Amino acid sequence: GVELAALRYFVKKSNSPAMTGSVAIFAAGNEGKPTADYPGAYNEFVAVTATAPDGLPTSYTNYKSGCNVAAPGGDLSIANGQYKYEGCVLSTLPSETIDRETNQPYGSDYGYMQGTSMACPHVSGIAALGLSYALDLGKTFTVDEFKTILLTSVNEIDSRLTGLRDSPTGDAMNLNNYRGKMGTGVIDAYRVLMSIRGTTC
Repeated sequence: GVELAALRYFVKKSNSPAMTGSVAIFAAGNEGKPTADYPGAYNEFVAVTATAPDGLPTSYTNYKSGCNVAAPGGDLSIANGQYKYEGCVLSTLPSETIDRETNQPYGSDYGYMQGTSMACPHVSGIAALGLSYALDLGKTFTVDEFKTILLTSVNEIDSRLTGLRDSPTGDAMNLNNYRGKMGTGVIDAYRVLMSIRGTTC
């Protein structure tokens, strides 16, 4: 409908002299299902899956259909009925947000969170860094060229996706289910910059 038309308009509109068009990047979703959520699942957009601090898929990340690339999303753990945030991502949030650990408002504009919504800004930030670098080098890319750079400038993850892994909730995750389904790999900022420069990593 109207939202999809607006997003397609955004993609066609150039917001940087370094790219003829724009890239729309979305979180893949946190339901642990084998498909990205709308609108990231559309193939003209980028949907980001989430990895835990150990570099493996998180227990909540969506994967498989419509998923394009992975990035760190954080993974909280539960010990003795208490939430532990050591593996989460420090994020901005409304100070009124309730802290799961204390059941009180954070009282701060920052807090530790997990989700593909934490992974998505990693990719968006790398994209912005890449466009800034391209501008500095006097290079211009089409949307498809730049998306290709983002989706191929990765570290592979599939060789590590074997066997079982404990999830934060104590359930065993079968990592084989994620092989070839977390996108092209885990995005790497250095590889993106080198690809923009024209140097193969």
